[in-house]
Amino acid sequence: MDPKKKEEIINDLIAFTKGKEFYSKIGKAWKRGYLLYGPPGTAVEDNLELKKLLLETTSKSIIVIEDIDCSVDLTGKRKKAKKKKKKEETSDSDSDSDSDSDSDSDSEDKLDPALIRRGRMDMHIEMSYCRYEAFKVLAKNYLGIDTHPLFQEIEPLLEEVNMSPCDVAESLIHKNTSGGIEICLNNLILALKDAKEKAIQEAREKEKQVLEQVKEEKPKKSKKLSTKLVRSYGRFKKIFR
Repeated sequence: MDPKKKEEIINDLIAFTKGKEFYSKIGKAWKRGYLLYGPPGTAVEDNLELKKLLLETTSKSIIVIEDIDCSVDLTGKRKKAKKKKKKEETSDSDSDSDSDSDSDSDSEDKLDPALIRRGRMDMHIEMSYCRYEAFKVLAKNYLGIDTHPLFQEIEPLLEEVNMSPCDVAESLIHKNTSGGIEICLNNLILALKDAKEKAIQEAREKEKQVLEQVKEEKPKKSKKLSTKLVRSYGRFKKIFR
């Protein structure tokens, strides 16, 4: 986890442990809810520090953990059904708006609104892709180093490439078998470069698909516009008949 985000969570936990009287004063249960979410490989489900916390928790505390697999995509299916219904309802209208545009970005997780509504969770914690500060923590844990000349090459790549902490750790863990820090770091650099090239190719392919879709949509929009012009002309004739 990014050190700054980790510090923010620790401070929040410390404040919570000291707030029993405040919760009692306002008539609320003394509890705190945390929602950890992120793309696959961000170690949400097997966070080692979370396991350590559970082992050290006293018997007077109650911890409830819900593991939600968003790959089922129930929310996405509901959105598609709603969008399809809306499209059918507006198919005969004269609107020129593009109702098929998708406002959801690929980077957003498919979380059900019931999970993120107000009052359900007190703090939302995004376990994002591995960036440089998080990488330095992994390098310290796996390789026992705080700095290395190859860090200068790794830093900009991590800011450009979306690689999960698990994938980064997979490159660093080979030190135990290969015995070389530089070999591990160079393996990570190669993996980051490959991922960057793959992302560029996927972006180009997506752009190509969008352009092809625009070409297919143009005749439909032209036909729609012609229909509107005919209707407008008909109304104009009635007025000045």
